[in-house]
Amino acid sequence: MLEFALEKISTKNYPKVGLWVLSSNENAIHFYKKLGFSDTGIVKEENLGEIITESFFTKEI
Repeated sequence: MLEFALEKISTKNYPKVGLWVLSSNENAIHFYKKLGFSDTGIVKEENLGEIITESFFTKEI
């Protein structure tokens, strides 16, 4: 499904796409890196009853 979305986005002439990943989710981080996403170093924390930390990843289209 993600590859389909990336293909559709590429037809819109966007230079890159980004997504947030839970910083503790090593499986997701590995998955997105395998698809060519890079960690930007941008991190945010949100309080959703507990503090969660997310990392921002981008991929050149």
